[in-house]
Parts: sequence; C-alpha cells; structure tokens
Amino acid sequence: MQLNDPFGRVSRNNRRAYTMLRQRLIQEGVRDAAAVARIRENIRRTAIRMAAIGLGVLLCLIWAFPQSRGPLAGLGVLAIAWFAANYLLTSTYLRRYLREECGRENGGPAAE
Repeated sequence: MQLNDPFGRVSRNNRRAYTMLRQRLIQEGVRDAAAVARIRENIRRTAIRMAAIGLGVLLCLIWAFPQSRGPLAGLGVLAIAWFAANYLLTSTYLRRYLREECGRENGGPAAE
C-alpha cells in the first residue's frame, strides 16, 4: 500500500490509459521510433497552438471584463496546470511505448 495512492486507483487509471493509447498506436500502425517521434512533434505543435489560443482568449476576456480579472487569471492558471499535466503524462506514455514496443528510448540505439 502506497501513501499517495492507498487504494491503487491512480495506478489503475494510468495503466488503463496507457493500454488504450498503446492499442490505438498499434491499430494506427505506429511501430518504429520515427513514427513515435512524428507523433510527439505533432502533439508538441498542437499543444503550443492550443496554449496560444487559450492565452489569447483569456487575455480578451480579461480585457473585456476587467472587474473579473482575478477569477479569470485563476481559471487561466488552473487550465494551464491541467493542460501541462496531460501533456506531460502523454509524453510519458509515448516514451514508455517507445521503450517497450520499439526497444528504444528517445530515438537512441536499440537496447540489446
């Protein structure tokens, strides 16, 4: 029993999420390090675009409703934290997939 996950719910959810991602990648035919690298680059590019759009919307809302600046800024920080956590978790899953399925870590030589 772990103190930060006493009932194992977080690890169960992480295992299930990784399994779903793994099945989807296999279904899409992602089998080599180059394909995983393309996916990681695509996710990075999409994350930057979404963050820029979200920041733009947030700034427009703050400009339009200056009296709500505090709650909107708090909501923006919360959204950025959620977004970053999901991005990092997805990156972790992709590195794990690369290590397990392709036998490589970060595009390096295959482990023997």
